[in-house]
Amino acid sequence: SQRTHTGSHMKKIQDSDIYIPDTCEAFVDKPLYEIEEYRKVLELLDEFSVAIDVGAHVGFWSKRLCSNFEKVIAFEAVPDVYKCLDANMAGLPNIEHHGLAIGPRFGSADLLIDEEDSGAGKVVRQPTEDKITQVCLDDFLAPEGGLDNDISFEQSVDFIKIDVEGFEVYVLDGACEIIKLYRPVVCIKVEHEDDDRTDDVLVPMGYSKTVTVGQYNIWMYDDKF
Repeated sequence: SQRTHTGSHMKKIQDSDIYIPDTCEAFVDKPLYEIEEYRKVLELLDEFSVAIDVGAHVGFWSKRLCSNFEKVIAFEAVPDVYKCLDANMAGLPNIEHHGLAIGPRFGSADLLIDEEDSGAGKVVRQPTEDKITQVCLDDFLAPEGGLDNDISFEQSVDFIKIDVEGFEVYVLDGACEIIKLYRPVVCIKVEHEDDDRTDDVLVPMGYSKTVTVGQYNIWMYDDKF
């Protein structure tokens, strides 16, 4: 289909006020998408200062996080999906959101876009026609002199959710300092267990996989180390 970058090409999910791209058929009847997973994750959390949503899509998790956390910082790389996220977060005072890819370092990322399933758009390792700016969480959220001093001195990152269609380990590679500093609960959606390499990054930092909720692995810092 013809890609459009002008106007508001979005529609609402039935029985909800959530916008999705108008070419997307995958979520039209899912106003409560992943609500059960969200509730189970919530039970594992003790602190509710700052939540990070990497691969926020149209904001299913971000919107819920706003009602539980003091502050939410969301990232969505696919432009047409980001427009919907922007519309869906209107009026929420405690969220900031960015149309950026999150990866191991600052630079440019290549996007693979799926018109019919807006949740399947992803950053890939091979060149594509669609580019987006990529940042890493360590730079973006650095307490001293980061690109964007989003987190004030008394706040801490207590939760990171990552849903990036196979790019998870690269997000973590660029978030090691933040994770070591704050020891957040890390919630990672895994599409294919056999090529999941997140434990290569998290286990050496003292994390263990606590529970699996739906397709999400929940990692928590293990105080016994």
